Amino acid sequence: MRVDLVFPLLAVTGLSPLLLAVGSGHMHIVQMLLEAGADPETRSKDGRSMQDMLGAMAFATRFNTAASGLR
Repeated sequence: MRVDLVFPLLAVTGLSPLLLAVGSGHMHIVQMLLEAGADPETRSKDGRSMQDMLGAMAFATRFNTAASGLR
């Protein structure tokens, strides 16, 4: 991964490439980044971790599934 691209990404989005991939649901990219040495303990500018983001995605999925049964 090109380091010169990582720091502007963090400055603009507040997310590392790993957190951006998690938040976008690109789990194959997450796997690739972790295998390449990305730090799973990295946090966003606002303090969210990879686990926080995965938990929020799981909650949203369960909520959407439950809400679709009400339609």
